Amino acid sequence: MGTVISIIFIAIFIITFLLGFFGGFGKVLTFASKGLLGTIVSIIICYNIFGLVSSIGFINQLLTSFRDLLIANPNFFTKVLLIIRIDMIALAVALYFIIKLLIWLLAKLIESIMEADNIVVKIINKVLGVIGAWALTLMAIFLIFQILSIIPIVNSAVEGALSTTFLRLDVLYNINPLNAIIDLLFGI
Repeated sequence: MGTVISIIFIAIFIITFLLGFFGGFGKVLTFASKGLLGTIVSIIICYNIFGLVSSIGFINQLLTSFRDLLIANPNFFTKVLLIIRIDMIALAVALYFIIKLLIWLLAKLIESIMEADNIVVKIINKVLGVIGAWALTLMAIFLIFQILSIIPIVNSAVEGALSTTFLRLDVLYNINPLNAIIDLLFGI
């Protein structure tokens, strides 16, 4: 089982290598910023950086001030807002729109630069295309690992199967940076 999982993992990275190499960085970014995939990519990026952004000093102070304001004016509505963690929801929504805008702007800028007819630019385009495709793939894998780790019955089975891989994917599964988000939101 471990060998099959390792081969699948390697095949995924070979396919994304080829897509990134032949598409180039501009095309990878443009592809990752449009339509439903663009929305999914933006959400995955937001999810991956949410813990980091929420721990930035001034943002953390803004969130605390917002929560304190709600606590200072207790009524049914503010209690509901505190229960659903409206501060985190507001941060996530703002972060989503900022990321969506940045991806779109970056994709347009880079696509226009990387389509230049220069050998150095073409090589850089290919290398960055591979790195971008791998980064998107790794973010998706971390998200899948995160979802699997939340389900107790599945978690132990997945961890056991990954521990038998020759790539030692169980280490990647256990050091998933997305676990910090669950800790932040639920205090687990």
